[in-house]
This record gives sequence, C-alpha cells and structure tokens, in this order.
Amino acid sequence: SLRFRASASAYLNRTPASAGNRTTWTWSVWVKIGQLGTNPYLMSSGGAATPEVIQFSASNQLNFGYYNGSAWSYQILTTPVFRDPSSWYHIVAVWDTTQATASNRMRFYVNGTELFDAGSINVLYE
Repeated sequence: SLRFRASASAYLNRTPASAGNRTTWTWSVWVKIGQLGTNPYLMSSGGAATPEVIQFSASNQLNFGYYNGSAWSYQILTTPVFRDPSSWYHIVAVWDTTQATASNRMRFYVNGTELFDAGSINVLYE
C-alpha cells in the first residue's frame, strides 16, 4: 500500500530496459481517491510535455489519452463519475491496437464491470 500526497509531489517511476510490446497491454491498480477534482495521474508514459495518461479528470471521470503538447491526439473519457473518497476502486485498462474496430481497442473495467456501452465511453479524438 502506498499513499501519495499532492503536496509532496511523490510518484513511482520505472524505466524499462526496452520498449516492449506497445500494441497490447493490460494495466491493473487499486486506488482510493484522496481529493476530488484534482486531475491525478494514475499512470503516465512519455515525456512531461506529451504524456500518454490514465487519470481521473477534473470532473472525476476516468480519462485515457495522449496529449501532443497542445491538444489531445486521442482521448477516451468515461461517462460514469467516481466521487467516493472512502471507496477503493479496482481499475483495469486494456489496450489492444490489433482490434479491427477502433472502439474495441481501449477498454476500462472498474470493480469487475466493463465500462463500455453506448453511454459509458466517449471517444473524443482518434
């Protein structure tokens, strides 16, 4: 268990020895939101100016996207909001660029439920 305070600017960092498989991956984490509406990154790759991120948005939605320095190149923002700072959330993100249908390439699961239907994920850019 780890606790990160925004005031401490704490984070975990890992530099892989090689690029690895960037076409298919799964990421899983248990999180508890400490402060609502603060845009905390759960995962980030790339540089500070052009990150690819999984985060809670300022409106407390899950966000996955790539920011090219001036705009989102692609972004998936969930419709459900996560506003319970007393709850633990198990979040699983699945990325699979081998899928023929664009809407199947990124999937979110929260507490075992897939957040993917016509009303739960909005692909803003692709």
